[in-house]
Amino acid sequence: MNKRILSIAVLASMLMFTQSSCIKEYTDPSSITETQATSSAEGVAGLINGLQSRYTVGRQCPLYQSFSASGLVTNELRVLNLGNTDEVNFSAGLGAVLPSNAGIAQLWAQSFLMLGEAELVIKNKGVTTDPKNQAILQAYGHFYKALAIGNLATFFEKMPITIGKNQPFVTREEALKSAVALLEGAEAIMTPVEAAAISAFSANRLVAGFDIKNSVLALQARYNLMLKDYGKAKAAADKVNLAVKSAFRFDAVSTNPIFFVSYSNRNVVENTNRNLGLPASLILDTLDKRIPFYFNPASSSTVNLGFGFFRTTTSDIPVYLPGEISLIKAECLAQTDVAAAVTELSNLMKKKASADAWGVGADLAAGYTGAATKDAVLTEIYRQRCIELCNSGLRLEDSRRLGRPGPDQPVATRERGRNFFPYPQAERDNNTATPADPAF
Repeated sequence: MNKRILSIAVLASMLMFTQSSCIKEYTDPSSITETQATSSAEGVAGLINGLQSRYTVGRQCPLYQSFSASGLVTNELRVLNLGNTDEVNFSAGLGAVLPSNAGIAQLWAQSFLMLGEAELVIKNKGVTTDPKNQAILQAYGHFYKALAIGNLATFFEKMPITIGKNQPFVTREEALKSAVALLEGAEAIMTPVEAAAISAFSANRLVAGFDIKNSVLALQARYNLMLKDYGKAKAAADKVNLAVKSAFRFDAVSTNPIFFVSYSNRNVVENTNRNLGLPASLILDTLDKRIPFYFNPASSSTVNLGFGFFRTTTSDIPVYLPGEISLIKAECLAQTDVAAAVTELSNLMKKKASADAWGVGADLAAGYTGAATKDAVLTEIYRQRCIELCNSGLRLEDSRRLGRPGPDQPVATRERGRNFFPYPQAERDNNTATPADPAF
């Protein structure tokens, strides 16, 4: 991430978050001002690069905390060091997950910092008079604001979606609808912008590897699925180009957080087992070639089981996977056309790694062989999402949406220890609008 990236301290000097939804200004003489950062297209592009850095770099980042919190509360991950108290409590679930949990605090605070920084990008499109470049800046701002909101809606039952003191909370459904609206707006303004114009603007300004048009569509599909708006989710998924890769990239300084924090060692977390901690009824096919992709064949008492997109400090992490898009289509189709859903699901299960942009392929020749009923197909879709999207941070949402046994079930059959997390204590201390915590 070395292409004219402004230090994240640039934004910290403008948007100091006090671990609540209230942002205040302060002066840091070592950092440039908001006026300096938003006085040119290059400066605003630097803010965009800072947004990517905030989302993806460090143990505190939403990408890592989503992976950890979702994985632990759904038994996808296990704790390796009992001294990691917050991780242990995520794994225990129920009342052990407290408002003081540092993982919850970081998920909340970093997502709101993203939201505020994205709004800065959106309101400063006037730094360039070129309408195409304005559209590109707007699209990135909309994307990261939607990503921040969608991330919050994955883990919390209610949340503010605006910045300021004592901001009101909205339901996650309202939040997701606002995220979808942002993404639809980004799609609309990007539609007339040619790929060449995007490439010309991005060169030497934005971190390489990220495809804004397809990322906007993929998140539309994802968030509409979370809303169970199957028509809109399928329509967005159909527009995603599955041959195009969109990645969060890393280097020796800005490292892949899941590898750096967890999978480079055996001191934090790793996958529960090669069946992803799933129950016996959802056992993976041992011939599934995604198993050696996501699980390190050299795992041992000193080598972490985790693999996949988290093998080195510089491994790319996909913004979305083609398999996610295919599974969104299958889930949408299953609501009204089970036969079509079976076809989509079978094609995903038969896919060879060589046919996938990211090299993820089960290569199961038989495809789907279960019952051609809605319930059976949706159960299989859940199993396929667990392995196809291993360590993506999406498993908690999938478990809830697809009706897997939750925290109200006996321990022996429970597949997740929480439905939603309590609100951070710092938020409650600083925002009088904070609602009561959800039961579990």
